[in-house]
Amino acid sequence: MNQFVIIAALLIFAVSACKETEPTPLVQGSCDNINYTFSDVQYIFENNCIGCHAYGGEALAAGDFSSYQGVEAALNADQYTFLSQVRWEMSDSDYNMPPTEKMSNDDVQKLECWIEAGYPQ
Repeated sequence: MNQFVIIAALLIFAVSACKETEPTPLVQGSCDNINYTFSDVQYIFENNCIGCHAYGGEALAAGDFSSYQGVEAALNADQYTFLSQVRWEMSDSDYNMPPTEKMSNDDVQKLECWIEAGYPQ
């Protein structure tokens, strides 16, 4: 079952990556001296993602964001698409995440810095 979820997530990210260009790069130095860990960004996933991206959710095939391991697997598969989706840069609005309302700029920036640092646990 776990292999199926990972393979499905990879396929979905691969297909959506074919449609878009790379996301806007981070502003150089914007994350200097910031050391976020998963516990610092976990609330963002809980408030914006796991309603669909967790066991029983309609978008589980794209990743299970209810744990660090699930988020890590999705980011290892394609962090560029992930960033484009949370920044709402996708030309097909169905792929922007969360789909109903853009996250706050502060939350997006926090995710960007955490990812830039290698998404430490």
